[in-house]
Amino acid sequence: MEGLVGFLPIVAILLVFWLLIIRPQQRKQRETMRLQSSIQVGDQVMLTSGFFGTVTDLIEDKADVEIAPDVVVTVVRGAIANRVTESYDDAADDVTGDPTDDLDGDAPSVQESAAGEPPRLEKTTDDAPASHDPRPGDN
Repeated sequence: MEGLVGFLPIVAILLVFWLLIIRPQQRKQRETMRLQSSIQVGDQVMLTSGFFGTVTDLIEDKADVEIAPDVVVTVVRGAIANRVTESYDDAADDVTGDPTDDLDGDAPSVQESAAGEPPRLEKTTDDAPASHDPRPGDN
């Protein structure tokens, strides 16, 4: 009886480990495999690399995904991370407003320059002089 009581904490730790780590991982893996096997031609997907595209062809364990007009890449089905329910083209069209509104005071500012010259980026903090050129020998 005393021998069994000594193993009880070890069994409890293993049970908690299984419930908190192994079981959720198995569930996620089953869900991912179900998603990858249910992909069909025409589905909009997000790849694990972050590219969005439309599935144009399925061959065994590979998929052809169009990521831009006339740009098709062949990937393994395992590279498909998600099926996109909202059109990524529509989501990009919904972006409105001035992108510089989110900048804070520490961001670099672009100085206006004479016609024909590229704009000059100046640092607004005192960390480094604006004339610092990181290329050696080109001072």
